[in-house]
Amino acid sequence: MQGSIEFGLPASRPRRYARDLPVVATGAGPGVSFKLLILFLLMLYSNIAVIFPQLNVFRPVLVVAVGAVFMLVVELALARQSFKLAWPQGYLLVAFLGVALVSSFNAIYARLAFDTTSDLSKIVLIYLLLENTITNEKRLRTIFLTIVIGGLFPALGTINNYMSGHLLEGSRAAWKGLFGNPNEDAYALVILIPIAAVLASKSRWVPRLALWAIMGAYLLAIFLTFSRGGLLGLFAVVALIGWKQKSLAVRALLVAGLVGSLL
Repeated sequence: MQGSIEFGLPASRPRRYARDLPVVATGAGPGVSFKLLILFLLMLYSNIAVIFPQLNVFRPVLVVAVGAVFMLVVELALARQSFKLAWPQGYLLVAFLGVALVSSFNAIYARLAFDTTSDLSKIVLIYLLLENTITNEKRLRTIFLTIVIGGLFPALGTINNYMSGHLLEGSRAAWKGLFGNPNEDAYALVILIPIAAVLASKSRWVPRLALWAIMGAYLLAIFLTFSRGGLLGLFAVVALIGWKQKSLAVRALLVAGLVGSLL
């Protein structure tokens, strides 16, 4: 589809893309680890351990993440498959982690360097989990839909905090945990808007209306954070989406929306 993100492989040069993106294949791939990945993403967005502090003892998000990685190793071993990495980005990410680890030994603040490297290693593990479980177009769409639904937690939480008067700096709304900073809250929601727009463009009317309603909640929450960086990022995303549209009417509508938002 012209002007939007495609879930499948491009028709031209399929062999190259099949080599560069080894996870996009026709096989079903690991099943249990993929389900645990979905649960992990929903728990990450919901901040369940922050909402229910008594769960901190059990570290539910960490437990699910470790379980997903463990099951991935088991399922790949049973299928006699190895970990897949996209070239070159996957290998470069692992190399970056190695450099970060080595450089931590002679860092000025070694404790901070090792803590930061530890956080980076968790990101790399989740990246490996994503790349080795999202093995086809249907699974990619499922993950996109999962994070779009997950984005409702910070969006509705931000709106609720604004309406109930729980504000930062006197006027700015945010939510909890990862989304407790208004700027980071806005950035996280801005990232989800083009993903939700792609899903809406490839859905039937009822899911499309639901996705547009979700995007409306995102937009309101982003505005209530009063994050200048978040709003500028949102304008850039909407302008790029409008630029890629073929229809002049759609372009005009998006430009009018941007002008109205700026005013």
